Amino acid sequence: MGDACIRARLDRAVCSQSWMDTYPETLVKHFTDQGSDHRALLLADKPYVRTSRPLFRFDARWVDNPEVRAMVNYVWQEEIQGTPMFRLWERLKKLRHLLYDWSRAGTTNSLRNIKMLQAEIERIKSIHPVHWDEIRTLEMELSRQLEAEEVFWQQKSRVKWLKKGDQNSSYFHTVTRARRKRNFVAGLRNEEGEWVTEETGKTSIATNFYQTLFTSETQVPNMTERVANLPIARTVTPQMNAQLTTEVLPSEVRSTVFSMGSKQAPRPDGFTGKFFKAFWDIVGTSVVEAVISFFTSSRLLRSFNHTWLTLIPKVESVETIRQLRPISLCQFVYKVITKIMAERLASMLPRIVSEGQNGFIRGRLIIDNIIIGHELMHYLKIKTQGKKGYMALKVDMEKAYDRVEWPFLLAVLDKMGFSSVWQGWIHECLRSSSFSVLMNGTPSGFFTASRGLRQGDPLSPLLFVLCTEGFAALLRQAITEKKLEGVKVAPRAPRISHLFFADDSYLFLHGSLQECENLIEVLNEYEELSGQRVNLDKSAVCFSKNISTPDQEFLASILGVGAVAVHDKYLGLPTLVARSKTATFRYLEENF
Repeated sequence: MGDACIRARLDRAVCSQSWMDTYPETLVKHFTDQGSDHRALLLADKPYVRTSRPLFRFDARWVDNPEVRAMVNYVWQEEIQGTPMFRLWERLKKLRHLLYDWSRAGTTNSLRNIKMLQAEIERIKSIHPVHWDEIRTLEMELSRQLEAEEVFWQQKSRVKWLKKGDQNSSYFHTVTRARRKRNFVAGLRNEEGEWVTEETGKTSIATNFYQTLFTSETQVPNMTERVANLPIARTVTPQMNAQLTTEVLPSEVRSTVFSMGSKQAPRPDGFTGKFFKAFWDIVGTSVVEAVISFFTSSRLLRSFNHTWLTLIPKVESVETIRQLRPISLCQFVYKVITKIMAERLASMLPRIVSEGQNGFIRGRLIIDNIIIGHELMHYLKIKTQGKKGYMALKVDMEKAYDRVEWPFLLAVLDKMGFSSVWQGWIHECLRSSSFSVLMNGTPSGFFTASRGLRQGDPLSPLLFVLCTEGFAALLRQAITEKKLEGVKVAPRAPRISHLFFADDSYLFLHGSLQECENLIEVLNEYEELSGQRVNLDKSAVCFSKNISTPDQEFLASILGVGAVAVHDKYLGLPTLVARSKTATFRYLEENF
């Protein structure tokens, strides 16, 4: 072996599932092997103690409980004054308190009931003569409680593909535990680099970060005039506006409610789609009146637009707040409103936005842009001669949804021809929003926003597509003014300057210093207007073969991005297909 250094993992810390349930913050730390050929292990444990009141969440097991139906009836028969939205909110709030107190009494604990029934069955079987009728009655109740326990854990696990009825409770329980452990944030580093493990400290870091992120940095002067001068086509016709703002009927509200999921993650009000569907005969009229009141008054009760930001780790061991992905848990009634708007907008989006956009648009496939991108990349690969070289820039926008400036979005909507009524609905959905951060299952903090779109809102992807039309217009303007050239792979082929993939994009231009500087001007203007900022670390550039290596390095440095290697992947696919197809697509076999 000689002087070879061989490392092997010989020692491990092993624990049971019950230990992990009690000590979810358990960590194994590896010390350095200085002065020894072994690294000492330190098992650091800290029992997790919930310091706040457990959150209310409507339990799917309650839908068949007559006591719950009686409580819903009782609350809905009470006379409440105010607007339809206020009346619905007050009823839900009162019902939430009643259900919480009732559930804390323990009568709905199916696991406890299962153990009691099993013990009672065994007791009766030990008595002679055996009362089989009583045993059969208890076994029927035991079967019902087992099914209820399965429903409970399926709801908590959020597994959708596995059907109930096969006694999958242990599987759902395992999935729930694994998800909790995966999403648990043990600590975060603050701005000074200090490691913070206290819950209040972690939530303070998260709240301050997202409050800053969702706050507009500057007011752009003459926003409306500057957007009005962009070459954005007025594609929304009066007929389209009439369809978008036509009267919302009770049947449309009901069909929207029943098309939505029943088992979402906990929301601020605690009520899932399961509740509204199961008790629609009681609560349906109130929901319909509240939803329709938004479309007639353009006013939204702020309580219904309060959102939890749940933080999902992007990496295995989270250290900084940027390694967490925020997902907005919008309330069910709010999502009914925005889904109605999203369905109406989605039906006409293909006739509104430019052809370069294929993400989130019905009738268009994002794979079409991927195929075009591959053809253009192949052209860059085989272009080995000629004085004029080309380049492809993959642009990744930093916190794309979170940084959208509302005045820019509304100015784009106005330029495209959307009516003032539709713009008013959009603006109300944006401005009435507020947030709390959900850290390790506990909400904390409160702040409002002045920019950003929420990931989790049905309307957000479509609004982002419309926002990106402003970027496309800036690129078209630069091409018209001969500042950018685009790529043309054949004499009769169209000239391509950009391809959009949701919040990412491919830009194609002449590989020259002048075009790089012109593109930087376009990107800077787009950032100033829309708030969208290029993430240089995740962006990359690729050059045609007839551009020398020194020139490639120089142009990449001007843009501030790295060069893409032949086998790099984008959107899950290789950006280039090399001569060796086996080498190019080997990652598929490795990840299978």
